[in-house]
Order: sequence, then C-alpha cells, then structure tokens
Amino acid sequence: MEIFFSILERKLLRPNIFESLLALEANILSFEERYQAAAKPYDWKYTRHDLALLLALLLARLSSDSAPQGHFRPENTSSNFRTGPL
Repeated sequence: MEIFFSILERKLLRPNIFESLLALEANILSFEERYQAAAKPYDWKYTRHDLALLLALLLARLSSDSAPQGHFRPENTSSNFRTGPL
C-alpha cells in the first residue's frame, strides 16, 4: 500500500497544483485506473524458511562472543539474494 501512495505522490501530486478538490479527486481516480491496468504483482522469492534461518543466525551471533564468518545464503531463493558477513 505504501508503494502505491509513494508512486501517487511522485507521479501525480508533487508536480501538479490542482484548482479544486474535485479536480484532485478526478486526477487521483484517473491515475488509479491507469495504475491498476499497468501494475503487476511482485513475485517474492524470500520465504518464511529463509527468514527463520536469518533470524537463527542473528540470534546465534547475539548469543556468542564470536560472530560467524562467511556469507548467509538461504535455500530456495533466487541467485540475486545474498547478504554479506554478519
């Protein structure tokens, strides 16, 4: 939802000055129709399992004096996902 309002602000609200609330309403409704026609859902690749692994690694680091070395690479994610040493 926040993404939609961010795009609405950048694309419609900031560069324009509206003569009335009715003009603003009409422009927002028109923008919404165009956005709905063009928008595509985002395909999340980060799973609950990945989050659980990351949280376990962070908890282990907080619980010990020495931080684990290396990179965290969860299973079942795209090759683009990578976090550096924690």
